Amino acid sequence: MRRVGDHAGDRRVRDSYAKDQDDCTSLGFFLLAIVELATVGEGSFIRYQTIFGWGLFAVAAWVTMIFGVPFRLQYARERVPRDLWNKPSFRQVHFRLSVAWAIIFTLDTILATIALGIGHRLLLVVIVPGASMVLGFLLTVLYPAYDHREFAAQMTKRSLPAGDSHFDGHDYA
Repeated sequence: MRRVGDHAGDRRVRDSYAKDQDDCTSLGFFLLAIVELATVGEGSFIRYQTIFGWGLFAVAAWVTMIFGVPFRLQYARERVPRDLWNKPSFRQVHFRLSVAWAIIFTLDTILATIALGIGHRLLLVVIVPGASMVLGFLLTVLYPAYDHREFAAQMTKRSLPAGDSHFDGHDYA
């Protein structure tokens, strides 16, 4: 079975998805930064940069889902064979991961906004968002593996003869 990236054409397609999203997000951040710096000055930019940063990630994540191309799907395509890209289970896993990341980015934006009003910047802008990023990365690694094991267990269970009692659903790593 051929993996994505084994062919130069596949590599160009794969790379263009992730690059387009990254380029748009980066462009959005710098455009917002330029507009803010030009209109309200450096002091406001420094004050609101965390909100803009997290907010831009949140908006980008939600927009990719609205347009039917969840951002996690773009990155996942870099690591799987092309024939899996349109499988419902593959798309569902990465849609769910995109939702989780969008929620993380949204909550981190809210925390940065709250920190402006009440302080506790270290906790609300550094510690909790840092922990949420670790959670997001763990979810990104562990959830697809979990889903794959569950799918394999269901397929094996369906293929066993009726009354086969040795299957407990935990035979797959």
